[in-house]
Amino acid sequence: PDPSTPGSPDVTFYLLDHASFRDRPEGVYPCPQTSVKALTFYSIWNQALARVIDRVKPGVFHCPDYHNAMSCMYLERSLPVVVMLHNAEYQGAITTQQFGAMERSALASMFNVSEQVLTAMAFRDGHFNMLQPIIKYTEACQQGYGICAVSRNYAQEAKQSHSVFWGLPEIRGIENCMPECERPEFAKYDDVSYQEAKGKAKRSIQLQYGLHEDPHARLFVFLGRWVKQKGM
Repeated sequence: PDPSTPGSPDVTFYLLDHASFRDRPEGVYPCPQTSVKALTFYSIWNQALARVIDRVKPGVFHCPDYHNAMSCMYLERSLPVVVMLHNAEYQGAITTQQFGAMERSALASMFNVSEQVLTAMAFRDGHFNMLQPIIKYTEACQQGYGICAVSRNYAQEAKQSHSVFWGLPEIRGIENCMPECERPEFAKYDDVSYQEAKGKAKRSIQLQYGLHEDPHARLFVFLGRWVKQKGM
C-alpha cells in the first residue's frame, strides 16, 4: 500500500514465469493466433492461472477479456467471477476453419483437456472460441450474471452484436475507471447527478467545437490501433 494515500488498497502481485511467456519477439500477444506457438502460450497461461487461483483462494476472480477465460476449465474449486469486456470483438476465436474430429483431438491435447470438455466449453458454431468457457461458467454457476463492459452503451452493443452473449440475462455497463487522484471529485455524484454532469460536459464540447447541440447525440473519441476489431 502507498502510505501517502490514506485508504489505498493493499495489492499483492504474483509473477508467472515460463519459457513461452518470455519468448514473444512479436509483442505482448503471441501471433498469429492460429499458430501452435500462440495456442500453446494460452494453454500454459490459463493452466498456470488456474493453479494460482486454487492456491491463493481469492474471493472473486476478475477476468479481463478472453486471454484468461479458459482458466475456468482447470479450476479445482468454483468461485465467483466477474468478466470485464474491453473489446468484445476480440474473443480468441479461430473462425477461418471448421474443426473436424482430428483437429479437435489435437487441440484438446494441446489444452490438456478431453475432446468432450473442449467441445462443450470452447466451441461455438463449429469454431474454437477462447472467451466461450468463461461465459459457459457464468451460466452454470451464476445464472449468466457477472459479465460487464466498459460503458453502458457498449454493454448494450456487445450483447446485441455477438452471439456468444445472446443467452445471458444482461451485460452490465460499468463506467471506465479513473485515476485515484480524480476519484474524490466524483464521489459527490449519485447515479442521477453523474448523468446530468455528463450531459453538461457533452453540451460544453458541442459548443466549443461548433457541433449541433443535441443531448442525445453520441460523441466518439478514438484512442487506439486502426484495426477492424477497434471499429476501423
